[in-house]
Amino acid sequence: MTASPRFARPSAFVRAAVLAYGALVLVASLYPFSGWRAPASEVLWARMAEWPRYYTWSDVALNVAGYVPLALLLSLALRARLSAVAAGSAAVLVCVALSGGVELLQGFLASRVTSALDLFCNGVGALLGAWLGLAAGGSWLLDGAPTRWRRAYLVPGTRADLVVLLLALWLFTQFNPAPLLFGHGDLRPLSGAAAVPWSAPLAMASDGALAALAVLSVAGLCAWVMRGGSQALHATALLVLLALALKSLAGVVLLHAPNPFGWLAPGAVAGLAVGGLLARGITRLAPHRAALAAALASAAAAALLNATPANPYFEETAPPGRPGHSRSFAATAAAVATLWPFAAVAVVLLGRRRPWRPVESDAVSTTSTSP
Repeated sequence: MTASPRFARPSAFVRAAVLAYGALVLVASLYPFSGWRAPASEVLWARMAEWPRYYTWSDVALNVAGYVPLALLLSLALRARLSAVAAGSAAVLVCVALSGGVELLQGFLASRVTSALDLFCNGVGALLGAWLGLAAGGSWLLDGAPTRWRRAYLVPGTRADLVVLLLALWLFTQFNPAPLLFGHGDLRPLSGAAAVPWSAPLAMASDGALAALAVLSVAGLCAWVMRGGSQALHATALLVLLALALKSLAGVVLLHAPNPFGWLAPGAVAGLAVGGLLARGITRLAPHRAALAAALASAAAAALLNATPANPYFEETAPPGRPGHSRSFAATAAAVATLWPFAAVAVVLLGRRRPWRPVESDAVSTTSTSP
């Protein structure tokens, strides 16, 4: 009788993804972080014990879907120390405890409503995520095609894990309801008006420059962690196409926009073309030079965005968007879009100061077995 593996190899990417996704869940659940007040305890518990008066099926679906990845990632992270069944069970318990704590905190927010239905839906999502971890976590996710793809195309070490996570968050930022394509690092709501007045030629030039710099940032990050320039160029093209598709999907799902391609301004089209041409040269650079180019492009894009005034036409005609959890989801994407270029610069600077060594999951595959 052969021994079956009980523990999976640890994964730095999974651990980082758990922290990042958990932060996204907290931001989406507690948005807008204002209007805090102390509710009456009997009212709070009464809301937790009754069926909500108003709910939408889209909110129910988002509550279920939002906790599926969290439970899946948690179960994968815990399988480095626990058996598959124990890891899945622990992931469900952690997710339910997190959801319960968030629902209680929502009772202190004037703009949020505590609901037992949300807790139930989050628990269903956690069960589905844990089941996926049990069914395919070890054989496919940790030891299957994704792992083989990583070893074939990415350099070993934590650096690649963090860049993959950065690029996944970059795709998530496309759900930002702002009409500007690739508008990352927008601090204008905090700093006030831009330094120059708005004009149509300036807006067109800014749209094009932001689109080109975004493509260069993605190309530089891909060239930094991928094993070949042609692979990095293909990955850049795929990521940009996915980003454009997600941007259009966000316009339909989150904003009910009559024209899902309203962000595709002439300046943005020209910027995508220029960025695509320059990306070929970026992906041929040495990895450390490509990383530096990505950091410079991210910083330049954030500086340009904050120096350019917002388009008043977009602000006056933008649709209000859907109420409920969809609005919180869009606000979370906007918050990630604000922080993304600064996170990209930080990862590049940290990686250039001290190269990351391969983690245990990249070096050797060590598993404990039980008879």
